[in-house]
Amino acid sequence: FAILPLVLATSVDLVSSCVLLGLFLLYFYLKREQKIFFSVVLAILILAIVLQGLFLGQSFILGPFQAHRPAADFISDLGGTSGISFSLFLLALIGIPLTLKRKKFLFGYVFLPLLIPIYLYSSQAIVYLSLLLALFAAASFQDIVESRWILETLKRFTLLLIVLTLLFSTITYLERATAVGPTAADVMALSWIPQHKNREGVVFSALEESYYINYFAQREPFHLLPGGYSIQEKLGREILNSTYITTTFPLLEQHNVSIIYLTPRMRENLPEDQGLLFVLKNERFKMVHSYEGYEVWVFREE
Repeated sequence: FAILPLVLATSVDLVSSCVLLGLFLLYFYLKREQKIFFSVVLAILILAIVLQGLFLGQSFILGPFQAHRPAADFISDLGGTSGISFSLFLLALIGIPLTLKRKKFLFGYVFLPLLIPIYLYSSQAIVYLSLLLALFAAASFQDIVESRWILETLKRFTLLLIVLTLLFSTITYLERATAVGPTAADVMALSWIPQHKNREGVVFSALEESYYINYFAQREPFHLLPGGYSIQEKLGREILNSTYITTTFPLLEQHNVSIIYLTPRMRENLPEDQGLLFVLKNERFKMVHSYEGYEVWVFREE
C-alpha cells in the first residue's frame, strides 16, 4: 500500500523526487530486509521519475515564488520570507560535527552536500535544507541540555538566551508573514482581468506575482514562460530597468506581452524617471483599471 503514495510523491518536482529516492535508498541500506520487494519499489520509483522528467516536462523545482536572494532566503532574520533564524543556524553548525559518528544522522551527511548546491541554484530548496539544519540544531540543543557544566548558572543562562532568540526570530517572522500573499485589493485587480479583457496574452509583473496572475487572472505570467527561470528573470530585470522603448517594446512583442500589472510595491521599488514607470508614459500604454494602487495597463502593438 505504500507504493502508491511513494509514486504520487514523485509528481511534485524533480528535486523532491531525488530526495525521496535518496531517502528510500538510505532506508534500504540501513534495513537490508525484503530485498526483492525493495528492488521492485525502487524500479517503480526510478521509472516514475524518468517518465515525468523526460516526457511530462516536470519542473526541476517548484517556483519561483519570489526573486532569488540566497542570503535573505537562508537567514530569515535578514528580512526574507523563508529560511531559518541566525541562532538556529549557529546551533546547526555546532550540531553537524557533534553528530558525525551517530548512525541515525547518516542521511544528513548524505543530503547536505546535495541540497547546498541546489539551494544556491534556487532558493526554493530552502524547505528541504531548513528541515535538515533544524535536525542538526535539535541535536546540538539536546547536547547542551544533557551535558554537565562546571558553572550550572552559565548553562541555564545559555539555554535561556537560545530560547529567547528563537522566540524573537519567530515573532518577527510571523509579523512579516501576515503581509505575504495576495491582498484583497490584489485579488480584486487580478480578477478584473479575465472578466473585462478577452484578449489573450502574457501578463508582465513582478516575479512574486506570477502564481497569483496564473490563478486569479487566468493568464500566463511572463516569468513562468518556457525557457527557464534564470533566463526569464534576466529578461524581466531588463524590462523593468530599460529606459529606451527600442529595448522594451521588442522584448514585450517578442514574448506576446499584452498586459502590465503594476502593484504598489513595484511603484515603491522602481524609479519614476527611468525604467518601466518612465516607459509607461508612452502612448502605446493605456491604464484600463486601477484599484487601491493596483493598476492594469494594456500594451498596444503597432
